[in-house]
Amino acid sequence: MNPIVDQTPKEKDNMPNKKYSEVESYFKEHFFDEFKNIKGVEEKKDKQDNVKKIETLFNVQLPPDLKAFIQFIDKYDFSKAKTPSPIQFWDFNQFPIPSQQTNIFENILENKLYLIMAFTNSIFIGSDISGNTYFATVDKKFSEIIVYSPESDEIRFVADSIQSFLYLNHLEMLLDAGLKGKNIQYENIQRKDIENLDFIKDIKNKFNLISKNVNLKDKNLDIITDIDESLPFISGINPKCLPKSNIVDLYKRSRWIINFLQDPSSLEDENLSIQKKYIFNKEMQNSSNADLVTIKIYWLWRLYLLDEYEEFKKLMLKTKKDKAIIVSHTALFLEKLAENDSPENPNNFAAFKEKSTWKNKKNLMGIFQKQTEKAFFSTEKDKQNQQTWDRLCYEYYKQQNWEKMLEASLKSLDINPNGYYAWRQKGIAYIGLKMYEEALVALDTAIGYAKELYPKRISKEDFIGPFLNKLDVLAELKNKKEIFPLLKKVFKFSPYYKDEVKKEKSFKYLRETKEFQEITK
Repeated sequence: MNPIVDQTPKEKDNMPNKKYSEVESYFKEHFFDEFKNIKGVEEKKDKQDNVKKIETLFNVQLPPDLKAFIQFIDKYDFSKAKTPSPIQFWDFNQFPIPSQQTNIFENILENKLYLIMAFTNSIFIGSDISGNTYFATVDKKFSEIIVYSPESDEIRFVADSIQSFLYLNHLEMLLDAGLKGKNIQYENIQRKDIENLDFIKDIKNKFNLISKNVNLKDKNLDIITDIDESLPFISGINPKCLPKSNIVDLYKRSRWIINFLQDPSSLEDENLSIQKKYIFNKEMQNSSNADLVTIKIYWLWRLYLLDEYEEFKKLMLKTKKDKAIIVSHTALFLEKLAENDSPENPNNFAAFKEKSTWKNKKNLMGIFQKQTEKAFFSTEKDKQNQQTWDRLCYEYYKQQNWEKMLEASLKSLDINPNGYYAWRQKGIAYIGLKMYEEALVALDTAIGYAKELYPKRISKEDFIGPFLNKLDVLAELKNKKEIFPLLKKVFKFSPYYKDEVKKEKSFKYLRETKEFQEITK
């Protein structure tokens, strides 16, 4: 049995209905044994009480299921195991240790995942091969799961509890094992060819159990994860569930602060437009205790950055001794920054946009003084590292600095002429520069390397990426001769993209053609 606490009679009266009981049963009776018995999983010698660490950090009592999950991950080491799970669970020992000697907020400034955690009242619990990170909300009543995509810089609600999320992960593992057992390649299957297989029927029935408790393939956000496509495709079920928490809104309004702390040049005027509807005193009075932690952090930073000094000072003095360590350390950290402000070095957006740095804010760990390339090349050795140039490519992509992105991709290819990622980034840079013929050459090369690397070295999303980029180029060139065969290949590999292509503006001129309607129906 698992380490979850026994239920009281009152809790038993509030048990989920019978339809949902299998999900709870999986978590309480099977999940822990399933994972600890994976080959390579070892019991940790150095165990930490991360439940206490997290509860102290947020001043909250975690719900029993999330607490049991954390205690389990604390007990076992998965680093050497080849787990079949699409979600790789994170070691909670990575969390910053609450301490009065070390300021927590100062230590998390350069780690975006920690910043998201602080500004959304959540903790990260795992990631997938595509680089998406999964967070669990910190609330004593329930713990919803959201996913963050670094590519789109968005978050999306995924599941209503850790139990639903782990059951979803379990079904993905069953599907993968079933397909391998029948020697079936997922990329080549049609639903009609497999729907009568016994293991598919079983998975479909199980998936139906949580269809109202998970949210997959949300078309309103640019986030497609490793767990989004396969189960809806083989079952024909497209689950939709809405969150109880306001974590998505918390992130949306705090994103400009998070991004600014990562890169001062990210500041833009339009970031202010969504802030006007939030009224400080009203929100502080009406928020729940769970939300109040992250709301205090948001307002401390907002009032400080927008130079609303009187309100900032009141809140800073009030929260310096807050019971949540993450809040009190934010207040103490900003108190030090405020002491360094001066009339010559004002704390407002005009100064940011004009100089993007403050001379007297070196204790912000230097993040206001970093220029993009200096941040990547701290030593001469870094300039000979292909991966450093690839990361710089992505940084310039986010800035839409196509000339610099092209330069960085060429530097990467000088080091490794066979780099899939660099060839693709080179193609994207050429698209940005409207040099479409050059883009096609680079993307065709990337496609060649992608075919060699998939699925052992790159994810499904990375494999399909250069094909989609090439479609964009062909659409710009209005090249019907090549675009339809390529569309057919993409749809065969991943039918999901039919809906996406129908919405793309660049394909508008094709929508009335008979061939387009035929292949997208």
